[in-house]
Amino acid sequence: MVVLVTGAWLRFYNLNWDRNTHLHPDERYLTMVVSAVRFPGEGGEEAVCDGLRSCLSLYWQTDASPLNPANYAQYSNYVYGTLPLFTTRAAAHWVDGACAPEPAPLPSLVARTFLSRPETCWPGHYTGYGGIYLVGRGLSALADLATLLGLMLLAYVLYGSRVSILSGALYAAAALPIQHAHFFVVDSFATVFVVWTLVFCVLSQRRHRPLLLLPAGVFTGLAVASKASVWPLALMVALAGFIQLWSRRPPGTEVASVGTEEVPAESDGVLAEDVDRPVESGVSSTPTGNSRSLAVLVALVLSGVLAAIAFRTGQPYAFTGPGFLGVGINPRWMATMNEIQELMQGLRDVPFGHQWTARTPVIFPWRNMVFWGLGLPLGLMAWVGWLWIGWQTWHRRRWVHLIPWVWGTLFFLYQGTQWVKSMRYLLPIYPVFAMFAAWALVRLLNPPQPDEEATSDVPRRLARVSRVVGAVAVPVVLGGTLLWGIAFLSIYSQPVTRIEASRWMYEQIPTAIQVQTVEGERLNVAHSPDVVLYPDNGSLSALWRAPRDAEIQAVVLPKVAAPGNPGALTGTRALTASLAEGRAALTVDLPATGTDGYGVTELILPFDAPVTVGAGDTLALAVALTE
Repeated sequence: MVVLVTGAWLRFYNLNWDRNTHLHPDERYLTMVVSAVRFPGEGGEEAVCDGLRSCLSLYWQTDASPLNPANYAQYSNYVYGTLPLFTTRAAAHWVDGACAPEPAPLPSLVARTFLSRPETCWPGHYTGYGGIYLVGRGLSALADLATLLGLMLLAYVLYGSRVSILSGALYAAAALPIQHAHFFVVDSFATVFVVWTLVFCVLSQRRHRPLLLLPAGVFTGLAVASKASVWPLALMVALAGFIQLWSRRPPGTEVASVGTEEVPAESDGVLAEDVDRPVESGVSSTPTGNSRSLAVLVALVLSGVLAAIAFRTGQPYAFTGPGFLGVGINPRWMATMNEIQELMQGLRDVPFGHQWTARTPVIFPWRNMVFWGLGLPLGLMAWVGWLWIGWQTWHRRRWVHLIPWVWGTLFFLYQGTQWVKSMRYLLPIYPVFAMFAAWALVRLLNPPQPDEEATSDVPRRLARVSRVVGAVAVPVVLGGTLLWGIAFLSIYSQPVTRIEASRWMYEQIPTAIQVQTVEGERLNVAHSPDVVLYPDNGSLSALWRAPRDAEIQAVVLPKVAAPGNPGALTGTRALTASLAEGRAALTVDLPATGTDGYGVTELILPFDAPVTVGAGDTLALAVALTE
């Protein structure tokens, strides 16, 4: 419980850390898409329906559904999974009850506690661009918390409670999961389904219950409906089934041999790791063995069917429709997938793909994962655990490790050899690598007991050394990971540097118009600098919000000139300015400026009397050329 509460705090802490500035480009794109789509019957100018049957029918109509991003011209190339889109839209519609004329109590509590509810909001705030991304971030944090819970269950089933708790603690404090819990992106949604698929695969393998492959199939379909690149997850379901085909152990049993002694796999520790060794002679030929093999094969087929149904439901517009049984592949969706695959492989030259030039496959993503995504203490121990578990699996034939090890290895190589190597693409393997680290640490603390009849003292000495190393490594890795995570979390505890730099620029860099106080301080007025004034084209106007109480004595134009070549124009210009009751007039000979940029000067138009303004006052400012 402590691990889960700590993980929740780290993930939900200050979700509005960027103060509504939408700094992440992919998140910004998702925000625009999810604020544009509508559920059938939700309203708007898009196709609507009346009644559950009619709305459900419209949901499956690829060419007409208001939920299909491809039906909006600006989002026709939407490449992400649609399940996170639908989930966020539905949650936002519910949370928006906090902004109703009579706010709903529970949505108001959620919005106020987690989503930085503004002092005043209006219907549509949380379904529109300005608020829906916060709902997406909240769901990302909730999904990663469910990932944490699934990881602890996975580790418990495989290795017992100590590895379970340590795995959860390490993953809870890892930097990359914390970061993407603070972003509305699809990776956190996909990762939760990946982990729960592995949970049911391992449960099915350990308990020899083929029916547990059915929920694994459902979660696989939902994972791919969140992000198509996790499709290798289906291979893990197949692997879990084939392991059972190779094993003669009766259904429902779960034991592990340690030396010559049989112990329950729930005995809490990593010594219980010899379960499910495939027999040398293959699958048993007894009637019981044949019936069990048939049950596994049927379970695999049903798992595939359920995965297809889950994908059909969560990613409906990958198919032509119009009904549920209209399962022809949508050519537009397939073309989009082919395009994104070419981008991932570097076959298309786009500006944002240039950042991956000269990035060494495997090495570059490994370095990012170890140094930044997990942090050095956890990152190095995770890969030590990966090596150790790989040796245990293939050299000593301890197949209990097989499913998580194959998943972590396969997906890392799959993503690490692509042209595009974004760190978040590897998020689906972070949970199992945290578990590898926890397994290695617990194994160091609890090495296998030497054979009491052995004549050599070397195994006993190695066991003592292992315990000493483990006693040092556990606090170093756990404490270092926690410090790494807290250091990363400090990003969200203070203003973002980009926002502060922008505010400094607004305050310090002169704008096209300024106002000057009686103390000589100049305050910026936001306005386009590229303005040409003529006597007959009216005035330059701007709304100015006073940042504090002040007395304004003049309007300042930092850079003005007469257009044309130097010396080509002669004569005087008469300008007037007004701000509230303040009036100013100025007649001046302006220098002419040409393409060389010279001849620019500064003009100050003083008011007849200072204008008193209060903090927050919004005033109309006007500047005109009168002759």
